[in-house]
Amino acid sequence: MEKDQQEGNKFVRSELIEIAIDDVNWKILYKNPTTGEYWKEFFPHAEMHGGGPPTFEQITEDEARREFKF
Repeated sequence: MEKDQQEGNKFVRSELIEIAIDDVNWKILYKNPTTGEYWKEFFPHAEMHGGGPPTFEQITEDEARREFKF
């Protein structure tokens, strides 16, 4: 695992709160309790084992509600 990826994973695991999981589409929604930002973790490389390395994308609250139906 690359250093940037390790640091990103450490940030997510220590700073963000898991809000919702979409098991069907392999997505996880997180929220930063300090800033209110929403982050989506997903695995865009279906051709790779386990979907490849995780990708994180900041999304709006409206996008989070639409994608994760909460």
